[in-house]
Amino acid sequence: MKKILITVLVFVFLLSGCESKTLVPKDANQEISISKIFNLYFSDGGQKLAKEQRNITYTTSESLEKKVLEELVKGPTIDELRAVVSPTTKVNSVKVYNGTAIVDLSGEFLTGLNGGSELENLRIYSIVDTLTELSNINKVQFLIDGKKGRLLGQTELDGDFERDETVIKM
Repeated sequence: MKKILITVLVFVFLLSGCESKTLVPKDANQEISISKIFNLYFSDGGQKLAKEQRNITYTTSESLEKKVLEELVKGPTIDELRAVVSPTTKVNSVKVYNGTAIVDLSGEFLTGLNGGSELENLRIYSIVDTLTELSNINKVQFLIDGKKGRLLGQTELDGDFERDETVIKM
């Protein structure tokens, strides 16, 4: 009987030294900070978009899609690249439904950074190609201050925009 008791005690002692390495917040409402590298697309100074990789930190309570767009609006950090979205543009919201990102931007998106129809196209696809880098987004719809059907120069911002790799410099 003594041997069984000693065996059980040794077994319990050994098990008590094992611990789980699973990271679980003690508080279910606790935010977790995540840092990842994302591809953002800016003008190459000509008629194409070029990729800039940027480390973006966000929390579990933030919209990743909105955070990525806010970084895009800040402009490039590489000297050779040019911003195509006015830095005064506000990202009101980004919501994703069934693979489509509905992007609501402030009216400043429609103004500033003049450059004709080529720049209008790059402005749209800078956002579309950046967001479609995220695995949960296939298409982008635009709202301006909550309204559909606005014009960016000669381009109607109505309907879905899909990724266009022909505007990306390879």
